Amino acid sequence: MTILIENTDGTLCQANVAQGVDEVAHAAQIAAGRNYKIVPFGELPTARELQDAWRLDTTKSAKHVKTDLVHAKTILHEKRRAKRDEAFVPLDRQATVPALTTQAEASRQVIRDADALLQIDIDAAKTEKALLALHAQVI
Repeated sequence: MTILIENTDGTLCQANVAQGVDEVAHAAQIAAGRNYKIVPFGELPTARELQDAWRLDTTKSAKHVKTDLVHAKTILHEKRRAKRDEAFVPLDRQATVPALTTQAEASRQVIRDADALLQIDIDAAKTEKALLALHAQVI
């Protein structure tokens, strides 16, 4: 069993417990005063890439977790920027060589253009499935 505990900022804390009632009751006491759900392991989403954007689904739906798309997009943008910055590192070194400066800048522009398209796609995504597909391009 897993207990999903809602933090004050809306993010989720996950507490895994044995299936014994005593352990579940103890973990529930820890979560006292906060929203929580006791969830069987198999009922959690299998895609963990956007886990930091999970929110407790307090509706009466069968889902226990929903993904906050705004926060998920923020996560992807952070990963996108980190990947772009990493790609710039060798080009930054190359740009210090006068004979290679023009080539380095042209290569950087190719990276910027691809990054701009990915940024547009992330911003336009309307579903968790679409964001997960974009996640594969970001990592």
